[in-house]
Amino acid sequence: MSLVSQNMIPRLLLCLFIIMSVTIGCKRNDSLALRGSINDGKTGGILCDAEVIVSSNSISNGFYSNNFEEVARSFSNETGMFEIEFEPGNAVEFEIIAIKLGMIQFRDTVNRDVWIRGEDNKFDISMYRSSHIYFEFRNEGTSSTLLFKLDPKSDGCYSCCPNNTIAINPGLDTNFSCQVYGNQSVSYELNIIDGSSSNLETGIIQVYEDSVSFVHK
Repeated sequence: MSLVSQNMIPRLLLCLFIIMSVTIGCKRNDSLALRGSINDGKTGGILCDAEVIVSSNSISNGFYSNNFEEVARSFSNETGMFEIEFEPGNAVEFEIIAIKLGMIQFRDTVNRDVWIRGEDNKFDISMYRSSHIYFEFRNEGTSSTLLFKLDPKSDGCYSCCPNNTIAINPGLDTNFSCQVYGNQSVSYELNIIDGSSSNLETGIIQVYEDSVSFVHK
C-alpha cells in the first residue's frame, strides 16, 4: 500500500464519521418524540400496560385527508410511563388513543404545531374505569310520572350516561343501563309527580364496581 493511500484512510474514516453524525442528527431533528404518564383520572393511580397509538392525517398532492393512519404505538411501563418516536411527515393533525382493559378508551386530537420536532414533547393521559349503572324503575300500577336526572360527572365521555331528564310514564316499568366513569359517587334527582303534587328525591349512587344497580319501586 502506498504512502498516499495510507494517509487517505484516516481522512476517509473522518468523512464517514461526519456523514453518519449528520444523518443521525437530521433524522432526530425531523422526528417527533412523545413521552408521558398514564394514570387513573379518579384515583391518580398509575396504569401500566396501557397501549398508546398515535395516528395522523396529512396533505398529499394538495389534498387534505381527514382519515387518520397509524404512525406509531407503544405501551406504558411499570411506572405508568410511555415513550413514542415517529416521523410526522406532512401531518396536519395527530390522534392519540390509549387502550386498557377495564378502562374507557382515551382519544384526543392534537394540532401539528403543538408538538415540536427534535424535542421531547410531554403528553400525560388520564383514563377512567369503565363502569355501568343498571336502572330499574317499577312504576306499574301507579298514577305517578317519574322524572329522573343523573349527574354523570363523566366529562369528555360521549358514550356515557346522558345529562338529560328521563321520563317514566304511569303504569310502565322501565329498565336501561348506561356507562359512567367508575371510582366515583354520582348524584341524581328523582321527581315523582302525581296529579298536581310532586315529590323531589335526591341521592347518590356509589360507583366503585364494574357494574352497580339502582332500583326504584
